[in-house]
Amino acid sequence: SRRVYLPAGRWTDPSTGAVTDGGRYLTVDAPLDVVPLWLRQDAVLPLDPVRQHVDEPVDGPLILLLAAPAGSGSYEVLTGDGALPVAHQVTADGLRVTVGPVDRPVELRVLGGGPYAAASGGAAPHAVPGGVAVAVDATTGAD
Repeated sequence: SRRVYLPAGRWTDPSTGAVTDGGRYLTVDAPLDVVPLWLRQDAVLPLDPVRQHVDEPVDGPLILLLAAPAGSGSYEVLTGDGALPVAHQVTADGLRVTVGPVDRPVELRVLGGGPYAAASGGAAPHAVPGGVAVAVDATTGAD
């Protein structure tokens, strides 16, 4: 086990989706080959498919992990393709996420919290429980 400190705020463990309050020390089970990782509430973490080298073509979607959204935020996520604008807003109607423009599919994974309603490109919102992945084609805005 390891003892870690989380600063004040709400934090999400991306491996489990569990949300915890910070401002305290935690003792967590973590083998030596696992790095304890938490994302601050409303954070976005981009993940690319595994590649053998940086010049290898990308053959999968860009995965965006959105940690326990509670308010709104806008970001420029740096990817291998450059800066990607990402914005989210939680309202009484649900969660609205805007991504792009981007030249490839994007998979949104909402961690912790939820359920939310999500929509893109003017489509009607649909239920998105926390932890469920939603594929979003950011080039057309269709999901």
